Amino acid sequence: MYIKEIKISNFRNFRDASVPFHEGVNVIIGHNNTGKSNLLRAMGLVLGYSDGHRLCTSDLFYETDVTKLQQQSPRIQITLVLRRSEGEALDSVEMGLFSSMMVDPALSEEAELRYEFKLADSQEDNYKADVAIATTAKEIWKIIDHDYIRLYRSSRSGGNQAASISVNDILGQIDFQFLDAIRDVSHDLYAGYNPLLRDVLNFFIDYSVKNDSTKTEDEIKEQLKTLRDDFVQQSNPLMQTLQNRLQNGKNVFLKYALDTGATFNGAVPDFDGTVTENEMFAVLRMIIRYAVGIEVPATYNGLGYNNLIYMSLLLARMQADSSITYMKRNAKVLSFLAVEECEAHLHPAMQYKFLQFLQDNNANGHVR
Repeated sequence: MYIKEIKISNFRNFRDASVPFHEGVNVIIGHNNTGKSNLLRAMGLVLGYSDGHRLCTSDLFYETDVTKLQQQSPRIQITLVLRRSEGEALDSVEMGLFSSMMVDPALSEEAELRYEFKLADSQEDNYKADVAIATTAKEIWKIIDHDYIRLYRSSRSGGNQAASISVNDILGQIDFQFLDAIRDVSHDLYAGYNPLLRDVLNFFIDYSVKNDSTKTEDEIKEQLKTLRDDFVQQSNPLMQTLQNRLQNGKNVFLKYALDTGATFNGAVPDFDGTVTENEMFAVLRMIIRYAVGIEVPATYNGLGYNNLIYMSLLLARMQADSSITYMKRNAKVLSFLAVEECEAHLHPAMQYKFLQFLQDNNANGHVR
C-alpha cells in the first residue's frame, strides 16, 4: 500500500487542503513558507511521529471569522488515504494490516487513518459561553491560549467515519522517519556506541549467515550462537590481561573501599566482565578511505556528504526494522522516510544521484 492523499484542515497555514501522492518517491517543491514542512509534519502526526513537543495554539490555523470561532472551538483534522498498490495481493501483509481500516471493506482498495486535535467535549459549552461576547478574533484566540489550549486532546482513528476505530496497534507496525532541515548529523554518527550505528551494525553482522536460504531457522540460530560464543572465547585472554594489569591498582582501590566502609557486611567491590560483539561496536569509528590511501574520520567531511551517509544509515536501520527474519513479529510492515530539504548541502548532480538511489531502493523492496 502507499499514501494516495493527505487531507489537512486547520493545521498551521492550511485551512483546508488536499495533496495527492503517487507510489514510490515523491518530491514536494514550492516557494518558502508555502507549507512544505507543515505538510510533512501533518503526515507525521497521523503516523504517530512526535518531536517531543505538544501541539499549541500556534499550530492551529489562525481563523479570523468571529462567527466561526463562536460556533465551534478550532480543531485540527488530518486524514491519510492509503491505497492498495497496483498488482498487490489482497492477502499481502500490508493489506492485512489495514483490513480493519478500509473505507469500503467490500472493495478493499483504500484505507483511512485520521488524526484530530480538539478541545475536550466536556469543555465545548464553556468555550462557547466564554467567547460569545467577543467582538474580534484576537480576543477569542487570547481566550483559547490562556484558558483552553491545555484542555485540548489528540486522538487517532481509522476506517470510515461511521465505524471509526483506534489505530494504536497499527501505528506500532508503521515506521515513519522524519529528518528536518536544520540538522547537524555529525554528532549522530560514526561511533559504534551511537544507537543508530549500533542497530545497523547489529543487523548487518553475520549478514550472510542470517540470510542463508539453504538453512533452517534453527540451523541459523545455532550457527549465530556458535559465532558469538567463539568471539567471547577469543576475547577472554584479552580480558584476563586487563585484569592482570589492574591487579596491583585494584588492591589500592579496595583499601579505599575498606577504609570508607564500602565493604559493609563483607560486600567487596571487584571487576569482572566479558566482551561481546555489541560492546565492541563502541570502539568502532567510521572513516573515509580515499583511493590514494589516505584515511580520515568521517566527521571531517562536508555537511552534504555527512547527510548522505546519515540517510544511508537510517535507511539501513529501516531495512533492519522491516525484516521479518530479523525482527520476527516486531517487524515494521510499512516504512516511510520524509526528508525536509533533502537537497541541503548537495550539489545538483548529487541531488539527482540521491533521488535515483531512492527510486532504486524502493524498486528493490528494501525500504518502501
